Amino acid sequence: MLHNGARAIPSEIVEFDRGFRKRRRTTLSSPGCHDIVRLEDGRFLYCESFKGQLACDDGTKFKIDELYTRGLSVGEDEIAVGSSLYGKRLARALLPGFRNFSGSLLSAHRAALRVGGTDSDPQAGWS
Repeated sequence: MLHNGARAIPSEIVEFDRGFRKRRRTTLSSPGCHDIVRLEDGRFLYCESFKGQLACDDGTKFKIDELYTRGLSVGEDEIAVGSSLYGKRLARALLPGFRNFSGSLLSAHRAALRVGGTDSDPQAGWS
């Protein structure tokens, strides 16, 4: 994952082979993205951190909240994502959520989101 947030250009996923030769480069929809999970159907699921949402490389979006999404885990039945305040590296020690975690860990049942399906309810199922 090339975050590209500081350059203010969309993040990119670059795939390499075992010889570290570039196989494919996928441009995402916004800068500052984090975490990548390849779903069973071949799509990439990732955190669109600055927008407070998860996204797939096919354009599907799942709004989480107004905070910064980072930290993603996908299981057979559930998806978990972290959500916290954003802070530049030097200021993080002063923000809630970095020294003593006070952000959120949200999860949703994959069936409610239809991740791996054809459509989604962007607000469904997060708790």
